[in-house]
Amino acid sequence: MLLVHKPFTNGAVLQRDHTITLSGRALAGTHIHAVLSGGASSEVYRADADAQGRWEFQVPPHPAGGPYHLELSSLLNEDTLVLSDLLFGDVFLLSGQSNMQLTVSRTLAKIPPRFAALEEPRIREYRIAIQPSFDTENLELPGDVCWQRLDPTALPDMGALGVAFAERYLASADVPVGLINCAVGGTPVESWLPHEDLADAPHLLEDFTLNSHPATRAAVDCDYAATQSSWLQEASRQDLFVPALADEARAALPWTFLTMPRLFSGTAFEKQQGVYWLRIRFHLAAEDLAKIRSLDSLRLELGTLYHADETCLNGFKVGETGYQYPPRLYSVAPGQLRGGSNEVLIRLTVFRNNGGATPGKFYGLSSPDWQLAFSEDWQILRTAAMPPLPMPRFWDRLAGTNYYAYIQPLKGLPLAGILWYQGESNDADPGPYAERFKRLIRRFRSDFGPQLPFLFMQLTRFEDPECVIVPNSWAQLREAQRQALVLPDTAMIVSLDVGEWNDLHPQDKWTLGRRAALAARALVLGEQLEYSGPCFKSVRRSNDDRLQLTFSHCNRSLQAQGDLRDAFSFVGSTVAAPLTVEVAGDSLMVELPQGEFSELRFLYANNPPEVYLYNDAGMPASPFVIKL
Repeated sequence: MLLVHKPFTNGAVLQRDHTITLSGRALAGTHIHAVLSGGASSEVYRADADAQGRWEFQVPPHPAGGPYHLELSSLLNEDTLVLSDLLFGDVFLLSGQSNMQLTVSRTLAKIPPRFAALEEPRIREYRIAIQPSFDTENLELPGDVCWQRLDPTALPDMGALGVAFAERYLASADVPVGLINCAVGGTPVESWLPHEDLADAPHLLEDFTLNSHPATRAAVDCDYAATQSSWLQEASRQDLFVPALADEARAALPWTFLTMPRLFSGTAFEKQQGVYWLRIRFHLAAEDLAKIRSLDSLRLELGTLYHADETCLNGFKVGETGYQYPPRLYSVAPGQLRGGSNEVLIRLTVFRNNGGATPGKFYGLSSPDWQLAFSEDWQILRTAAMPPLPMPRFWDRLAGTNYYAYIQPLKGLPLAGILWYQGESNDADPGPYAERFKRLIRRFRSDFGPQLPFLFMQLTRFEDPECVIVPNSWAQLREAQRQALVLPDTAMIVSLDVGEWNDLHPQDKWTLGRRAALAARALVLGEQLEYSGPCFKSVRRSNDDRLQLTFSHCNRSLQAQGDLRDAFSFVGSTVAAPLTVEVAGDSLMVELPQGEFSELRFLYANNPPEVYLYNDAGMPASPFVIKL
């Protein structure tokens, strides 16, 4: 038995110019012999497995390049293990939650055409298997995972933000780029911290302890599975709608007309869970049908739906999705459409809160060069009335479970930098985030290097369609993230101008990736370039009741897009907008209204006005709060 610890597998990228410690397991007392070939000459390394079977040896720094070939052998039982196609380059750890995890296949609407056939074998991703750990001493990464080389086949399943970042970074650095992606959707910052960093959250540590035994978690999961199964069975028992009913019989059912898309809040179906059928009728003229038959591809787009759907077009099932977040993009064959009247039928299952269709998105037929938007007059029929389905327990949201699963086993691995995108799942209680986020940065640097560049994405705009997010909680989190810039070698990538107010997972990861690559070129490669948007620096009050706000990272001047008066608010006993806001070189002159105010806020809302402040490099300013 001869094993090498992950992520050292075939195709791995190892950090250039750093000593690499390779480790693994073998039979106790085994002598390990390793030969690294591919350079000017072969290199030989030796190690002995200790009483627990652990062994390690160090590979001295190598410049960028490859491929290399590593052959390991055990002289005790003649085991042999070969790692091939190894590269030395720059390795980045990508972590956080779903917006870092999101794959290219989920961002198809925003992929630049040149990416469709992108093939760059020097860009590789190691996507860690998701399995939270309750073992605070764990040193093993979960799952059997391989490094993926970037090519058209692998691209759809690779992280969109990471690929966009790596493609731009490689264009400048001209070295292999390794991406170790351990992001996990829905996870709060506390799940990425070890317990010693959470002494101020004893209730979180208690929850971990209460559920630390596998049998306890298995019982909870079993109970939920039974509850969910019973709920779905009862919903199906009540739902007697037959999609194949003749038009006359279907028309006789008690349909209700509803202006869509919208969620059901404010309607007779508000917070009414169960099963609904949504009916959309549309007309295709003969010339439309002829056009459709000439298209290379056609799809039915249904925005996003709350929560699960099964969708038919003219009796043909075209797709289904089990939860609310993925875009509904269902392929349509030309033969599934007909001239004259056509019908979309959606079986919508609402599990909790409000169901419906997300407003502000496209609903209709589309191809790259043709669209048909559906009418807003939809019909709705509720066929099963159910109580809310409880939420399951997500064990990877408990304190420390992701740190112990993915970060601790990688401790000491040489890296070029860290990319972080997280914060959405702390919106229920944003108060502690500022301090805990800074703790996380310090912890990761303690584990991987004290000056390691840490690049983080600031939360974008979002207005929850279900209306369950605390007002201004995302604004608080953005300000908490901005405060982390006091730590050296950090960069914040502002995303407000590429967000989507109605989507937790904005499609445009390509702009974010390019901006992150600029920050990495500055902090990792030492290039002299502008990598940040304008950052608030100081405030001074003049004698004429105006505030002068100065900024760093102006790149010579500031440029406004939209009316800046809409972006600012003075907060005191009342809230008021400034009388005027003027750009003056690298400063803003803000005229105070009448009243006493303690704060000045810029773009401070979950979904602030679409007003932006850019520098000459085209980078946007972050929202900020000033104490007056």
